[in-house]
Amino acid sequence: MSKRERSPGHWEIKIYVGQAAGKEQYEYFTFIGGRREADAEEARLKAKYGKAPAASEGRNYTVEQFLQLWLRDRGPALGYRTRQSYEEHVNNRIIPALGKERLRKLGVGRIQRFLTDLRDQRQDGREGQLSAQTVQRVRATLSAALRYAVQCGYIDSNPAAKVQLPDDDIEFEGRMLDMDEIVALLRAASGSRHYALYLTAVCTGMRLGELLGLRWQDVDLDRGIISVRQSLKDVTPNGPVFGPPKSKKSRRQIRISDPSGKLQKRQQAQPEDLGFLVAELRSHKARQNEEKLALGADYVDYSLVFTATGGKPIRRNNLSRRDFANVARAAGLTGLRFHDLRHTNATLLADEGLNAFALAKHLGHSQISTTEKYVHVPDQNRAVNAIDAGLNPRKRRKRHRA
Repeated sequence: MSKRERSPGHWEIKIYVGQAAGKEQYEYFTFIGGRREADAEEARLKAKYGKAPAASEGRNYTVEQFLQLWLRDRGPALGYRTRQSYEEHVNNRIIPALGKERLRKLGVGRIQRFLTDLRDQRQDGREGQLSAQTVQRVRATLSAALRYAVQCGYIDSNPAAKVQLPDDDIEFEGRMLDMDEIVALLRAASGSRHYALYLTAVCTGMRLGELLGLRWQDVDLDRGIISVRQSLKDVTPNGPVFGPPKSKKSRRQIRISDPSGKLQKRQQAQPEDLGFLVAELRSHKARQNEEKLALGADYVDYSLVFTATGGKPIRRNNLSRRDFANVARAAGLTGLRFHDLRHTNATLLADEGLNAFALAKHLGHSQISTTEKYVHVPDQNRAVNAIDAGLNPRKRRKRHRA
């Protein structure tokens, strides 16, 4: 942006208005008056039409140079797992394919071809085809980066936002288990160290990270309530990385017991009167205490509800890809993902009539649109009872006799 006096009292004002076809674009205005008036007119035109010119150091960035800058600048503000996901997409998929391209010349067509080829020509050295969901996430990562480039003035618009993926590459429906499949899964898991974890996942719909980060001080077995306050993000050589749940809405309380009031009279109640999950968690805690006593100082105590041997935090990939995968295969449910237990819980609650607002609150969704596929109703307590009745062997026998 600049101005010059072409002749006494006659000014030319040059305003930067953006880029087109990789070239900087300017508008020229004329003005008649003194210097002070010309300064005021320049300020007015700048406010109305002007854009900050691209920083000189960013004009010739390659895609790789810019993406590394973006990760450096934005990384500290991101959640731990979001940052990990962005780094994986950038380093393993985007840079190998687009890294040498000039940022200002990166267009919709080039990105479209990159994403189209990505499923069959994965760039991370592994075998097999990338899933449609992974391609969608890579596009989302690139789009987030290019939005930042627009904010910095390096490019005029975000080409990734204009790329279209086929509908079947975007939509994904989780697998929902019926009650017989749930029972088969839990029977197959009966000999697993992680049986109580799987049962809790089915009964609460908690995310895997929330379950692995759950502490005993966040579980009120007397009232039958879990408070979701932290999540396990990673297990590193330096120890576990804990952090807040995925979003503000994810900090929530989940009812885990029969809400009929019998828990308030627990000292007079019979064991079978307790919520099925509450009873299992009590047994699980007793087994954990026995392990602590047996190992003594060798037990690593993070006060976690679900642990690997010796109290160590569970690595999520070890659980989902090994123990859970083996349990699912044994139950005849090959290909079942751990996250499908969350979908299953949501479906059970929806089938019992929990309305979308309450269901979103229960699952810790930030937006109801995430849960809008489910039907509506009002009472969480009735839904929790239905899950308990379906899973509790004693109640299942009573129901069949009826």
